[in-house]
Amino acid sequence: MPRPTALCRRRSLAVIGAITTAIASTLSSPARADMPAKPPAAEPVRPPEVAPSPARWRVSTETDVVRLALGSLSLHVMFRPPAAPRLRLSIGRVGGALPSVFHRLFDANKGWEAREQGAVLQGFYHLRNEGSTLFVGLGARFEAWEWRRPELAGKATGQQLFVMPSVGFRWFPTQSGFFVTPWVGFGVSAWNSGAGKLGEHTYEPLRFFPIAAVHVGYEL
Repeated sequence: MPRPTALCRRRSLAVIGAITTAIASTLSSPARADMPAKPPAAEPVRPPEVAPSPARWRVSTETDVVRLALGSLSLHVMFRPPAAPRLRLSIGRVGGALPSVFHRLFDANKGWEAREQGAVLQGFYHLRNEGSTLFVGLGARFEAWEWRRPELAGKATGQQLFVMPSVGFRWFPTQSGFFVTPWVGFGVSAWNSGAGKLGEHTYEPLRFFPIAAVHVGYEL
């Protein structure tokens, strides 16, 4: 007959073995269906996106400071459409006497004075959407001329149409809409109403009309 101490030892080992088997069985068994699933990790909160400013028409006005200083007229209104910000369309009004330096350099009709009243339609293409940029352009310039001679009374008149390519630089020196635009153009006569006559003198219409100017203006 076994001793009580040995019997107790065997019973204790049996209990420990049963407990160990139960724990191992629990750990190896699949998770119960009624146990709550682990919640998914929360996604990081993203800041709301700022909608871009809607595109809009850009409107500007400009004038030729040299012509104003000489007492002539120069006013141009320009538009840039939102769908094509590099495109600038212009309508302008010019008028006044041509400076004497123009006659000396570019007018083969000697002894004459010429005064213009003109309208200008132009289109320009900018190399950048915004800010200071180079540009190229093409325009049509219609002129109503008055031709005079200092020694004779009266005047001769005529009309003329020029096609004028141009190139220039639009410079915004500050963050405001103020800009300065030096540019040059070269007009080629496409049509004229004929020569002007005053007494025994004849004025032959210009074949070419070169221009160099500095405009200042403001864009909204």
